Amino acid sequence: MISVEINQKPLSDEAITLYLDAGWGTPADYTDAEAVFGKAFDHSHFITARDSQKLVGMIRFLSDEAHDTQVIECVVLKSYQRQGIGTQMLDALVQHYGTTDIYIQSTADAEAFFEKRRFKKHHLIGLSYRR
Repeated sequence: MISVEINQKPLSDEAITLYLDAGWGTPADYTDAEAVFGKAFDHSHFITARDSQKLVGMIRFLSDEAHDTQVIECVVLKSYQRQGIGTQMLDALVQHYGTTDIYIQSTADAEAFFEKRRFKKHHLIGLSYRR
């Protein structure tokens, strides 16, 4: 049975398993994971999905809990997709943070998933600065 939890920070290794399963890099990309994830995860909120103790899905997001919520990652293990887990996690996000504007940057492949769950597509121009 899948359980969805609010603000239960996953272990770095668990998150890396999700990322690799999604095709987000190779194991070599995560060699200094604890240092990087420790800082990023300490400043993030989470909604996690577990099958018993196994992490099978995760939404990582930032929120001021008043105006804006920004989803950084929404990922479910491939072998658990199409079972409603992503929907359950998004429902929990909306239930707990729906009084804020929720923003998600998505790949083209995942846009339909979010649009089916009442998220609207916006074409915004973004700027970024990298050292």
